[in-house]
Amino acid sequence: MLQCGELFTKDAYDSDSIKFNNVLLLQAKYDEFACFRDYANTISDKVLHSDLRSGFLGTANESAKWNSSFGNFSDGSARRMELLQTNHRLVTCNSHGMATAINWFGNTIGLDSKISPKNHIFLGKECFSLLAMLLAIAASLAFMELLLCIPFFASVKQKLPEESKMLKEPKSFWKAAIITMLIAGLTYPFMTQLGHGLLPLPESLFRLTVGNGFIGWYSLLILIMLATTAMAARKSKKKGAAITYYDLGLSSESKKDKIDWVLCAKSALLAVLMFFLIYAILAISESAFLVDFRFIWPVFKSFSQPRPVQFLVYIPIFALFFILNNSKIFAQMRVKDLTRPGFKGFVASWWKYALCMAGGLLLLALIEYLPFFLGLGPGIDLLFTPLFGGPFISLLIVFIPQVLVFSVICTYAFRSSGSIYTGAFLVAMLACQVVSGGSTFT
Repeated sequence: MLQCGELFTKDAYDSDSIKFNNVLLLQAKYDEFACFRDYANTISDKVLHSDLRSGFLGTANESAKWNSSFGNFSDGSARRMELLQTNHRLVTCNSHGMATAINWFGNTIGLDSKISPKNHIFLGKECFSLLAMLLAIAASLAFMELLLCIPFFASVKQKLPEESKMLKEPKSFWKAAIITMLIAGLTYPFMTQLGHGLLPLPESLFRLTVGNGFIGWYSLLILIMLATTAMAARKSKKKGAAITYYDLGLSSESKKDKIDWVLCAKSALLAVLMFFLIYAILAISESAFLVDFRFIWPVFKSFSQPRPVQFLVYIPIFALFFILNNSKIFAQMRVKDLTRPGFKGFVASWWKYALCMAGGLLLLALIEYLPFFLGLGPGIDLLFTPLFGGPFISLLIVFIPQVLVFSVICTYAFRSSGSIYTGAFLVAMLACQVVSGGSTFT
């Protein structure tokens, strides 16, 4: 079975020695990878009737059909192309594709089952593993509250200032939010592809395909955040209202004029303990039920060799990015609702910060998929060529929900601890685990 597989003509491989028996191709109608669309903008009957597709089915061009079997199972010549109304990442969770695959393997190996091919439990399993993951994260936040009551961690809890030079009125907040979203969204396709393909990283050390793409993107955003923060600090100093490290969320109230490294270290230790709790719950789930924490994409998996080393390689860049990102969004773009108590205060501040963190990616997803669903082709391919489409654009459908979860963690941790460190360190470790624990090596 080819899951969104790329087809080749027989002269592309040793067709005299290599034989493929009874092949099923699951074709996503909205596949973001140009190679899986035969480099056409859309999947249509024109693609179906090409020499490549009819050659795969073993029939004349005009006889080629979607969702129809050709050839014979007995001699291994059976071929079928199933068209699924989904995109690349969701093929594995498409009920039509799942039923087709079960039927295909049943016909190939002579499987006699009384269970209907349409009788699936996979979506329920996905939903419950998502619930388990969210509950593990919630448990880590409750664990943080307990640890903050211990004298050693008590100093991590800072008071959020009622008034701050960083407090944004609605007009200035939305101006800063729009700029933040545009920078993040418009740089994503270019810098992830640059990091994935052209960034001069030693391959023996930086071995993660997705990780390298994110390093490229994060590195540019780090430089932008450092530059804009320095510019804001210089502007405020000229006005006689110098910005302190406390204003930036990087220090305690008693050490405003310098980074509080003790606060940073204790916050990092607190985040590590929270991360270990999530990892322990994950390990129990894998040991007891053979199930990791995922929804569509392998979000959290326990580490196997050499993935722990890869985690340590990537975590410094991830940590620096999320520290600066939390400082920029939460500390430097404070809203009045941040100090408003209770659940209503949390929601009133969270949705604004969630939009800052994920809004640019949501905009990018609209640019990609609206033209695609209208039958024109993927928006990124149309605007910037297929070079900047494909893998990292297809990741948006799983990356955006992750960022939204990270925004909940960061908002809660900032409101609870008063500094940006705890939330930043925790989401950096979770993001790095997603990449190092479940993505492919270069």
